Amino acid sequence: MRIGYIPGQFTEYIYTTTCFYVKNHDGVPPNTIRSSGIAISGSKVGCAIIANVKIIVVEDEPPIRTFIANALKYCVNREVKTFENGSSAWEYLKDQTDVDIVISDVDMPGMSGIELLQRIKQQFPARICIIMSGDPMNEELALKNGADGFLAKPFKLGNLFEVVQTFVING
Repeated sequence: MRIGYIPGQFTEYIYTTTCFYVKNHDGVPPNTIRSSGIAISGSKVGCAIIANVKIIVVEDEPPIRTFIANALKYCVNREVKTFENGSSAWEYLKDQTDVDIVISDVDMPGMSGIELLQRIKQQFPARICIIMSGDPMNEELALKNGADGFLAKPFKLGNLFEVVQTFVING
């Protein structure tokens, strides 16, 4: 499923194939992991329960932010909090020790996802940060700045679930 949004127009959900990149924690270059897809049943996305993890989603486009958060809520046993920009996310995150995974867009008003990533990795080096962007130039930038994973927009929900599961399983 591809997520796309055009401001002032509509949100589209289109099936497509894509891939995501995961940086191994042992310093090995990113591996390409292909999605096996997801099952859609009624309004509920088919996914295994990921774990008892707390996830933060940072995305400035409301339909995309809400869609991702709602999809993840089916797969985690804890809350999924959302923020519309890096500044508001950082204000929350800088005092939180129980956040497991941060999923952030790059291009947002105010503090970018890359700046948020840098701050998180400086204060909480072990915190998992997954960066998402529609600009392929941001992939290398994100990984060089410490991102643990990168999701190229548009992406399938199956890719999102798999990358989160990868970090939960591999710690």
